[in-house]
Amino acid sequence: MYKNLLNEVKVEHIKAHQTAGTDAVESDGIDMAGFDGVMFVTTFGTGHATTNYAKVQYDSEEAFGDNPTDLEGTKQLALVAAPTICIDIFRPKQRYLRLHCTRGTSSTLESIYAIKYKARTKAVAKDTAVGGKIVISPDAGTA
Repeated sequence: MYKNLLNEVKVEHIKAHQTAGTDAVESDGIDMAGFDGVMFVTTFGTGHATTNYAKVQYDSEEAFGDNPTDLEGTKQLALVAAPTICIDIFRPKQRYLRLHCTRGTSSTLESIYAIKYKARTKAVAKDTAVGGKIVISPDAGTA
């Protein structure tokens, strides 16, 4: 097997695009069992210096039913010049994580993805909601 990024990570679509609003948006919970790290990725339609941001939370269950708690130091502002958020958590102490997005200024929010990496067991299973393709040394031509 080739050492391509798609063979080494698991990309999960954990929240669909959200229309403009000021309500908080929380992704589905993810289970970190079997992975050393995860990077959450999303984009706010409107960056704002203080009111639009994302942070990572954890809970004792994947459904996030009892008491979600913030992970220290994970808050990332969605700035006007940089509305895309990437928060990378390496070796979390908690098993179940999610991304919590606050929209203090009316904004859309693009889909939220979790990119899990450093799988302890190969091969990495693909999420059925995410398409993927690996192309090795392609020639110029019709895609």
